[in-house]
Amino acid sequence: MSDVPRVSIGVPVRNGERRLHSVLESIRSQTVRELEVIVCDNASTDRTEAIVRELAATDSRIRYHRNPENIGIARNFNRAIELARAPLFKWVADDHWCAPDFLAACIDALEAEPAAVLAYPLARGVDPDGRWLFDFHEQNLHTDSAWAHERFRYLLCCRHPCLQQFGVMRTEVLRRTGGQANCPHGDNVLLAELALHGPFARIEDRLWYRIEHGQGVNSARSLQAMAAHFVAPGEQHVRYPHFRLLYEHAAALRRAPVRGTERARCWFQMLRWLWQYGGRLAMDPILRVGAVVTRAHRQPARN
Repeated sequence: MSDVPRVSIGVPVRNGERRLHSVLESIRSQTVRELEVIVCDNASTDRTEAIVRELAATDSRIRYHRNPENIGIARNFNRAIELARAPLFKWVADDHWCAPDFLAACIDALEAEPAAVLAYPLARGVDPDGRWLFDFHEQNLHTDSAWAHERFRYLLCCRHPCLQQFGVMRTEVLRRTGGQANCPHGDNVLLAELALHGPFARIEDRLWYRIEHGQGVNSARSLQAMAAHFVAPGEQHVRYPHFRLLYEHAAALRRAPVRGTERARCWFQMLRWLWQYGGRLAMDPILRVGAVVTRAHRQPARN
């Protein structure tokens, strides 16, 4: 392997002993060999460390980093970016499998489209035993548009599985963003910000698989419930998630290298979002008061 790999693969994990071995094996089986695997262990209490060190002993491409304490989901994702050395970067969650030609297809797509900042294939949902459940059918998000405001508009206004986040990105561009935002739908914010830097390249083959296990962030039924998954122990979760989401999108737009008329058009999309979905912001204080009242009623009466 050369000193600088072609692709850095970040594997953020906490207590992933059930699936981690098969996930890492799917990475090791990639036809692209010049890669590094950065396992960011978020203070696991199971056999995660032992599994990684066992594989690392036979494969020098695997690097193990352990956080001394649980720093939360988003910060652990971003830690992998900080440790990456390659010009291209990809995240792999501990419930994902990649087809052997996943990286090769994404690299070819990025080389064919120098303006693209991200390349991703289509995905398939499987059960914990790897059996097919369904194919993800993506909305037309216009991420291949030549116009930044159009790419931003559809990623801002649409709710979607954010599967593009697990494609291959240009590391330099990714580091110019705010990374994974530490709030519900932080992956949506990141994709919207990446789209301000350039278009995405989509590969029509289904080259990766997500295990549908009904747990974790994807099982939450509301932004308020989802917010609890992002905090580290002892931290208070985001009280007003809709307002936080609006703030993070505005911060992404302020950082973006979009100028002139195109920048004004992007801000117009923010106003358009407020007009269409502003009612959701009003739900934050209502739900907050409801949660406080509910907790008060659940507390035992004092004598």
